[in-house]
Amino acid sequence: RTRTLSLPPAAPMDPDLVSLTSVHLFVSLQPGTGSYTATSTLQYQTIGPVDTLVFHAKGLKIQGLKATQNKRQLVVASRSEPNDSHEVWLKFADYIDVGKVAVMVSYAGSISDTNLYGVYQCTHTKSRDKVFMTHMEPGYAKEAFVCGDDFSIRPRWTVELQVPSGMHALANMPLQTTKDGGKAGKIFIFHETPPMPAYLLGFYVCPCELQVAQQTYHSQLDGADVPVRILYHKGSTEAPQILTAALQGLQLFEDYFATTYGLPKLDVVFTPRMMLGGMENWGLIFLNDSDTKSQGKGKKADEKLIDLLMHEIAHQWIGNMVGFPFWVKEGICCFLEQRMGDIVNGRKSKAPPGKASAVQSDVAQDCKDDAKKASETGNAGLMFSGLTYQRSQTFIEDHANKLGDARFRDWLREI
Repeated sequence: RTRTLSLPPAAPMDPDLVSLTSVHLFVSLQPGTGSYTATSTLQYQTIGPVDTLVFHAKGLKIQGLKATQNKRQLVVASRSEPNDSHEVWLKFADYIDVGKVAVMVSYAGSISDTNLYGVYQCTHTKSRDKVFMTHMEPGYAKEAFVCGDDFSIRPRWTVELQVPSGMHALANMPLQTTKDGGKAGKIFIFHETPPMPAYLLGFYVCPCELQVAQQTYHSQLDGADVPVRILYHKGSTEAPQILTAALQGLQLFEDYFATTYGLPKLDVVFTPRMMLGGMENWGLIFLNDSDTKSQGKGKKADEKLIDLLMHEIAHQWIGNMVGFPFWVKEGICCFLEQRMGDIVNGRKSKAPPGKASAVQSDVAQDCKDDAKKASETGNAGLMFSGLTYQRSQTFIEDHANKLGDARFRDWLREI
């Protein structure tokens, strides 16, 4: 049988008053102009009297805004950005009734050809395919789309991508349908996601159908069949090896967490250029093709690639299914990358259970300081430092080794 999604309630922005429960995102890519237009329809649920709603946006040209409740248009008295967090505050003329409120925002954004975040374009070195892709972590989603850009805000997403004729699109969820967009091209409509933060939103648009290595993963926990695809441009030779490792990784992590993978598909895409080696977009993992090739060839290079894949698959549970602050989820996944990478690569474990590492008591505070500095400077990329990953992994390993692998695993299962 195929897997159907059971969608739990979305996490609220303010549990006392209001939550962002869903986002319908329509994006029209206009590659020739280096820009795109988009509409975000934000669905809020109020559970108490409020006169203000908030969303995030940075550097976007807002062209229109409308708020409605029960088909009645609400009067927005003012729109402001009262602090440096790039929050947009909508102040209404009257208090909003308890219930659902829809805020539809139309805007324009830029497709970068220099920055490797937000919505950007790059060219595959061998195939010369020009692709359009996204990178949202840790705080770049608000520079691409009007949304709630915080790991604790977990709405459901429905994505529609309008792309020029002849281009193909991938996103987090399986394709639901396509329709003719006239002169603007073809519209790809994807199934709704489970509740997830904006940094996990991903799409990949290219001028050709990618080459595919595919196999079905059969879950031993619930019997669901999950199609697993490795998608790549011409010139990639790692696909069969990565497919085998991905199937093994899903089995290992389902066993480890005693929880199913949860989505109806898993795509792993070898992309031309990225900020880092990989990105765990839920259901649409990106691996940096140029980065993997820079590792050279041979057994060690192959092992590093599989380790990276284990890290991104671990995130499908840690961070994606269950939210954590950036440094905590990265520390856990670095720890699991090593454990599962050892198994898949057939290595002797580098960190035997029970052997605690020497950890400074201020490691956790140092990681929090990195996050605070990134927030204060507006440079989210500061969190992507080797030091942050090393500190967080050391912190998690220390606690896991003190507890023992079995107790640490049971703690994660309870979460």
